[in-house]
Amino acid sequence: MPELRTDRYQVLIFDCYGTLVDWQSAISSYWQSVLVKHDAHVTDEFLLDFHAQWEPVEQAQGGLYRDVLKRVMQRLGERLAFTPNVDELEGFVDSLANSQPFEDSVDTLKQLSQHFELAVVSNTDHEIIEKTMVPFDLELDYLITAEDTNAYKPSEKMMSEAMSLIGKGKSKLHVAQSLYHDITPANKMGNDSVWINRSNLGSAELWNSDANPTWTFDDLRSFAAAITYV
Repeated sequence: MPELRTDRYQVLIFDCYGTLVDWQSAISSYWQSVLVKHDAHVTDEFLLDFHAQWEPVEQAQGGLYRDVLKRVMQRLGERLAFTPNVDELEGFVDSLANSQPFEDSVDTLKQLSQHFELAVVSNTDHEIIEKTMVPFDLELDYLITAEDTNAYKPSEKMMSEAMSLIGKGKSKLHVAQSLYHDITPANKMGNDSVWINRSNLGSAELWNSDANPTWTFDDLRSFAAAITYV
């Protein structure tokens, strides 16, 4: 196993939703607020599993991520016998954009920015993620979305184009919560990776994956503490 040192990597590549911010709580809370108006009653687990099932289906259809989200919610309405209105669909997009940072995310990213270039590669679009990143009050070196690459992770096309935009000659370390969306493509590209195994996230977000992260930590703070700063 390589050493986790500041002089080994130039760029830390982060996923956003699930790694930096708690998107699951954001969307399940919003959906529950809509469902009660339509007299529909399901568990948060059902909602997150439903999203995990249909998000990749809609991503495969292409388009901006805001449109992917709306189509997923329309499918939820079909499943639960209601028709979401325009405001409810827009509200779902806003709920994701307003996902709150995990309690360790903001301070840790600011600490790491003193030693590495920081990149975020995300399955979203700029309008959404730029709103999400406001609480971090941090200027990223790279912000690359599905809107830029016209593809969604774990697509090799998206990851390859993202690596080109960052610079293929730079040494990179992928830091992410999703084995399926991030660690697997990092492995395929031969890049080292850190799995942030946040125990508060449900199994739906982990997906099925035989990914083999270089390191595993419970949170970002533990990851930052394990780095040798030289």
